[in-house]
Amino acid sequence: MLVLVVATAVVGYLALRVFQETATFDTDEADHANAILELYYALRGGTWDGIESAILRQSFYPPLHSLTALPVSFVLHPSLAASRLPSVIALLLYSILFVVLVRRAVGDSILSLTAGARTFAVMFCGLVAVTSPILVFNSALCMLEPLGALLMVLLLLVFAREGEEELSWNRIFLGATGVVLLFLTKYSFGIFALGGFGLFLLCQWFQGRVSFVRCIICAGYICLALAAWFLVSDWQKALSFVFDQPPARHALLSSENIFFYPRVFFRMHVVHPWVGVMILFFAILGLWNDVHRPIVQLSWCLFVIGFAALFLSPENGSRHIIPVIPPLFLLAAFGGAAFLEWGERTSGAFRLVWRSGCCLLVVGLLVTIFFRVQKFPETITKRYESKPYFANIFESIATLASRGPVLVEGLSDSMSLEGLRWWVAKDLEIPYTKVKVDGFPFTSFQKIRAPIHSRNEAAPWVESNVPDKPLSDTLQSGYYRSFVRIYGTAVYHRLNNISEGSKKDLSEEYLETLMSTFQEIHGVRVQIYSVPVPS
Repeated sequence: MLVLVVATAVVGYLALRVFQETATFDTDEADHANAILELYYALRGGTWDGIESAILRQSFYPPLHSLTALPVSFVLHPSLAASRLPSVIALLLYSILFVVLVRRAVGDSILSLTAGARTFAVMFCGLVAVTSPILVFNSALCMLEPLGALLMVLLLLVFAREGEEELSWNRIFLGATGVVLLFLTKYSFGIFALGGFGLFLLCQWFQGRVSFVRCIICAGYICLALAAWFLVSDWQKALSFVFDQPPARHALLSSENIFFYPRVFFRMHVVHPWVGVMILFFAILGLWNDVHRPIVQLSWCLFVIGFAALFLSPENGSRHIIPVIPPLFLLAAFGGAAFLEWGERTSGAFRLVWRSGCCLLVVGLLVTIFFRVQKFPETITKRYESKPYFANIFESIATLASRGPVLVEGLSDSMSLEGLRWWVAKDLEIPYTKVKVDGFPFTSFQKIRAPIHSRNEAAPWVESNVPDKPLSDTLQSGYYRSFVRIYGTAVYHRLNNISEGSKKDLSEEYLETLMSTFQEIHGVRVQIYSVPVPS
């Protein structure tokens, strides 16, 4: 009950914060918000072509997050809050189901656990799980990780009460379905789940709990489901993102890469490093004590494979490890229950001391949580990388976009092009494919990714194998009706790849011939140019 009370308080605060927040989307959030918005307008319009494009052409990100978040948009209508609220709901369901998972799994431990041991496991590990700082922070954003953590808990819940006898076919089928759903949330989540679940089935086959035929059927089911998805979706673009990765930030065996995710765990996945030490201690204890149980083996396989995949990944990201951590917390619950139970088997004063020590652990955890959560509002504000007044700038650009295509210079990751496009689509109530707003200069990254999901091109004449044209040529082409230049803050970056000064000078001279107006929005200077239509 205490865990659910804390979880409700955290979720309630996040829900209130999401409804009050006016900060626009950065690039990462905007990618997912645009996918939701595209599906919303496709279903509202009722055209099969739009629905097919919204579901099957989502490039690197599969559609499950968009599908699960869609009901909120229909209830609240497209807005910043409607895009972020599904993550809060996922955190609430994650908290409830994790408590159910621990109670079911630990209750069938090899040890004959007392009620006190089960309660200690639920309280300690449940509190750690529902107050994981990085999970809470990402639940205030329009991100995939909260849904990934929820699906990982559901996958574990399938085998929560599986004993040491032969695994039932129903549970194997449900587990395989969970792997497919994780794939359809994000491909990296699917890699974690597929590798961990495959290793788990291999272990069960060696131990005689599942037949080789069932393993083959399960593998065939997963392969057919994923093959069907890749055949009907834009799999070529998805693979291009997988294999066209940027250079690794650190060498594979460098200390920076080896210790990156351990540091992330101790700093961001638990409320304090001492809590992380206890979780690791309990996890090792739980693995040692209940290693023969299928649920323990599945948890271990999912955690090890996920952690290994992240270690080999060229891109280190603190939030990427979120779906890998729930299996570790479950292992810690087994160890925590065994830890208290061993003390319960003693008698006299030692049992009292043991119980008192476990109670102090819970009290110490609650005190640590109390002090850490006081910093959550400040940290969440930083997680919203954009600023609330960006919305005012976007409103002005949306007004221009209603009259014709707009080119914008001065955007960045925080004041993002994709966030601007989402805002224009929302304001004008048009599908994302109809938004004609682009960022200048057209970098090679933008050429590939800006028309996300095979949508509108950056501009009709821009090709990925042609060098970028100067601004003057771009504007004189007759496509854009307005050009917006944003000055004054860190969001203004002249990323022009053209090295010839004469071309830049010609562009500036051309701009001087155009009619322009200035707006001052919260200290940000915005200059709007009216581009004449060629006769």
